[in-house]
Amino acid sequence: MNWIEDIQVIIFDLDGTLYQDHSFMYRYLNYMVDGGPHEPYKADILQDLNNILQGQHPCKIGNFYYVPNKLCFHHDNEKVIAAYTWQGERSQDWDYTNTELLTSMEDVIYVGDSWSVLHVLAQFYGISKEKRQEAFMAVRRDMVGNSHAIQKHEQVIRLVRELGTKYRKILMTNSQKEAAEGFVSFLGLENAFDEITFGGEKPYGLEGRIKQLVQEENIAPHQIVSIGDHAWNDLYPVRRSGGRTVFISPYRSYDTNKWDLQLTSMDELAQFIESLQQRTTEGMTVDIITK
Repeated sequence: MNWIEDIQVIIFDLDGTLYQDHSFMYRYLNYMVDGGPHEPYKADILQDLNNILQGQHPCKIGNFYYVPNKLCFHHDNEKVIAAYTWQGERSQDWDYTNTELLTSMEDVIYVGDSWSVLHVLAQFYGISKEKRQEAFMAVRRDMVGNSHAIQKHEQVIRLVRELGTKYRKILMTNSQKEAAEGFVSFLGLENAFDEITFGGEKPYGLEGRIKQLVQEENIAPHQIVSIGDHAWNDLYPVRRSGGRTVFISPYRSYDTNKWDLQLTSMDELAQFIESLQQRTTEGMTVDIITK
């Protein structure tokens, strides 16, 4: 991991990256279905949620979900290699020769993190956009409230604050300001970054920001590292640009791409940030995947 010596810019995602919360999914699900027309299907939706997270469903983390046909795409290097129905039957009615399928089609969702798993479930079961948005805002309020507040990882928070001036530190999230600003304040990170972008429109917004950084900072792409839990949004644009990537997720991803570093927990993230402080990875004990 000698590449760490070259890093000058660090781009952090927010949700699932600077904190991990696993209980919100079930409250989110409750808000979407309780008292509504989908309540009779709640047990089925819950079972699908758990199966996807555990890799026991045709639609897995690291796959794509095609909304119109309700198909799960398994891919290799962004090329579809298999299409499965929700019930696990392989679809024969698909043109696998279309090598630009995933980047050219609309209504495709990358199943990248727990938020996107819930998005896919809502799409499959036909939960309205209005109900999804209402549930989203309700669970976001819970997560910075008293009874269901997210757990801070104090070491990660402290280390991010202490990274100092040797790096340009950027926080970039797709969540809009009204849904994410409170999280940043709750975590005590409102003054920890050189730049905070809400509504970042990743992946394309991140790809554009990388190009700007290369020009503004007079650096090469490999001097930029992005840390995130949603590979399509947080890592793919950086990798395409020639930058470095750190994937953090407690769930197994079935994306065939290998990232510069793969982490599973906030403790491991703390170790990585410490290595950035020291400009060395000596003493790291995490199981890593390097290129």
